Amino acid sequence: MPSRLFSQIADADMNALVAYIRSRPKQGEAHPLPTFGPILKAEMAKGEYYSSAVGVEREGKAWPPDAGPEHRLARYMVRATCAECHEMDLRGGKQGLVKAERPDIRIAGSYELKDFVRLLRTGVPAGGRKLGLMAEVAQGRYSHFTDAEIAAIHAYLKTVAEGGL
Repeated sequence: MPSRLFSQIADADMNALVAYIRSRPKQGEAHPLPTFGPILKAEMAKGEYYSSAVGVEREGKAWPPDAGPEHRLARYMVRATCAECHEMDLRGGKQGLVKAERPDIRIAGSYELKDFVRLLRTGVPAGGRKLGLMAEVAQGRYSHFTDAEIAAIHAYLKTVAEGGL
């Protein structure tokens, strides 16, 4: 879990999340504690792999670009969702355990709203190409955003892109 992304969640949202989790029945199998083999230990020694607690300490106070108070909610949502892959500056790149190239999310500001809605609801971008992980994330997570939330995120990304933030 990318704890650094959730380190700035408002108390009311965190309380609602905890209440929801507690309302769900316990299920699934118990997993053993993790073990660390020589490769992971070497990555940890080099600082390439670190605990969530260290991630929160290093990156927990970072925020995506500030596009003004009218974009506060969208910035908050983008921090907790999009920054996992596209980083806090929204410029993407290669990071994390999966070393795949992640695009600069600010490109979404050039989308027409209807195309952006389609992207977040289905994972299909303008032009219809295959996105892989983004398609999975859109269908599993972003498809639950309301129309107003999607419009707010679109407006935020458009402002960020146009302002060169």
